[in-house]
Amino acid sequence: RTTRVQMVESGHMPPSAHDFALEDMQFSLSEYCSLSSHQPGKGSSGFLFYPGCQLAGSAPEAVKQSYDFLCTHLQGGVALMLGCCGIPAHWAGRNQLFTETMAAFKAEVARLGHPTVITACSSCLSVFKEFAPEITTTSLWEVLDTLPLPASHSRPAQPLTIHDPCTARYQQGLRGSVRSLCAKLGIEVVEHDQSGEVADCCGYGGLMQFANKELGKMAVAHKAGRSDLDGLAYCAMCRDNLAAQGRPVAHLLDYLFSTDDQDPLARSNPGFSQRHENRARLKSDLLANLWQETAVARPAHTEVQLLVSPELEALINSRLVLIEDLQKVVHYAETTGKYLFNPTNKRRLAKYRPVRVTYWVEYEPTAEGYLVHNGYSHRMTLPEDQ
Repeated sequence: RTTRVQMVESGHMPPSAHDFALEDMQFSLSEYCSLSSHQPGKGSSGFLFYPGCQLAGSAPEAVKQSYDFLCTHLQGGVALMLGCCGIPAHWAGRNQLFTETMAAFKAEVARLGHPTVITACSSCLSVFKEFAPEITTTSLWEVLDTLPLPASHSRPAQPLTIHDPCTARYQQGLRGSVRSLCAKLGIEVVEHDQSGEVADCCGYGGLMQFANKELGKMAVAHKAGRSDLDGLAYCAMCRDNLAAQGRPVAHLLDYLFSTDDQDPLARSNPGFSQRHENRARLKSDLLANLWQETAVARPAHTEVQLLVSPELEALINSRLVLIEDLQKVVHYAETTGKYLFNPTNKRRLAKYRPVRVTYWVEYEPTAEGYLVHNGYSHRMTLPEDQ
């Protein structure tokens, strides 16, 4: 049976750049994305695959393929849990929220019979080892290193420089298994001067890219510039941030579970909006195809069809505004009639404040949907909102 990981948010979240990361965490733990269940057809689990929120948002197909592979090769049943380990709350200094998130995770592991937790994310692994030492944990890479290579594996034609994530600095076994898998795949790995125990950050660690945007840009630019070679990462956030810099970077799972659809090195950064959509669709797909269950219906505003150019999507992504935020505004405006109308260009301007942040959208109706011309947000409370 599918259960929901509940996250209780206590107190007032101060309006800061951390808000976005914490709301992203809350969405990963919401009923639309979270899942916790034994392997289909089994009532107990010897293992629990925990891919982490970032891999689910970046490469949902890799999550499905990894889970299917583990279920095929590990004995004793492999449970699956989708969610977030809570590290954004820890990094943001939200101690109570982090404690509550960890407590919910521990309760789910106990409900599943205390299986060995297999994480695909080095941050999740470090959090669980430090704050849940009573739980047996290991990395996906260390497990895959003991199993035969997937039949669909492939290799790049050229050498790749490896980018260790900063949270793997003290996980020597994990790093060793990654390199062992690369050797088995025939990937020629080139080390640069800041790998291993001196691995640098991609800008996400400590919520740097939210708390200090310019410093985050500087951090990922330095990491991307460590080598002139194309890159290989095994952290979803590192891969996406490096890809956003224009650096061709593949994820190790891209070569372990290869498809002919796209060159792994050409995969782009999905952006915040697509990451949300990927997480929600991943749960829906897994429930429908593995557990034959129906996911919780998404809110009505998600049905609003928006037409957003790639350039505008990149702009609103940099402003930490999601496509779904814009959908909320347009849905509210069109159902209430509360918008400003510009007779000169036939555009509408509307705002909506779902919780703390007020979102604005300039748009116009078309036969295909609502064409968006601009979108932005602020945290001011206007007098009319009182």
